[in-house]
Amino acid sequence: MKRLTSLLLLLASICSASAQNWAPFPAELDIQWFVDNGWLTGEGCWIGEQYNYKVEPEVAFNGHTYFPISYTGTHYSQFTDNPETQQSCTVWPPQPIQGVRAYLRAEDGVYYKGWQGGEEVLYDFSLEIGDTLRFQTEEFVVDSIDEIQIGTRSRVRQWVSQDWGSPVWIIEGIGHQHGLFESLYQFENSSSIRCYWENGAPVLPGTSSCGYLDSQDVSPPEFSLYPNPSSGIFRIETSQASSYRVYDLFGRIITQGQLNGTSELDLTSQPNGIYLISIETENGISTAKLVKHQ
Repeated sequence: MKRLTSLLLLLASICSASAQNWAPFPAELDIQWFVDNGWLTGEGCWIGEQYNYKVEPEVAFNGHTYFPISYTGTHYSQFTDNPETQQSCTVWPPQPIQGVRAYLRAEDGVYYKGWQGGEEVLYDFSLEIGDTLRFQTEEFVVDSIDEIQIGTRSRVRQWVSQDWGSPVWIIEGIGHQHGLFESLYQFENSSSIRCYWENGAPVLPGTSSCGYLDSQDVSPPEFSLYPNPSSGIFRIETSQASSYRVYDLFGRIITQGQLNGTSELDLTSQPNGIYLISIETENGISTAKLVKHQ
């Protein structure tokens, strides 16, 4: 009996030692990414974007809790270095962009991207060397796995590749070296994480300037929203003129408009569920969760 007890204790200690201590997501409530993204059009024009990702207050659907990942930034077009294509390119200066990119949750090292009625695996840090990672429409092989210290936490880092090209890193809780949701496969496109912040400080080694974030000396707009939850009629009080957009859990714009003082938002024609409202002024952007039910 003593031998059996000792054996069970030994097995328990081995399992405990081998259990993976996964980093939480989000690592902190105040985290941001700054991503550079661009691609070539069929006419040979270059389309560029620069934007921040930010974690918004959690929402619940599909029986799980997800964190909306919003983005704000600029979108522009410019000529390429090829003079033959410049005649067909339409050039425009930077224009503001914003929205909700996706809804994320993490469980046992697996990151899920959710939508109303379903979800898919975005990252899987439980994979072993030689396993196949399917990222969006592309397949990659895990070449090696190590750990890297980011801020105060040690995180799993995978190196993945295809039949050609250099390995790309993927880091637990952060994304990959080309972005968070952006393509791992880089051909006629180019993207990179220029900065990853936690609690107002850059913590990702090897990333370049965070100047875009530093230069945003803004104060997000303050507003009151009530009743929430509501059967469909919400009232919004703002201290200054602003614009708003309401998104569903697919990231689609449901309605948009202008706010000034006390305004009424009517979602009675929309299905019951959770929505995200983004309110923007010249000083910044604030977001909030809307809950509609009967």
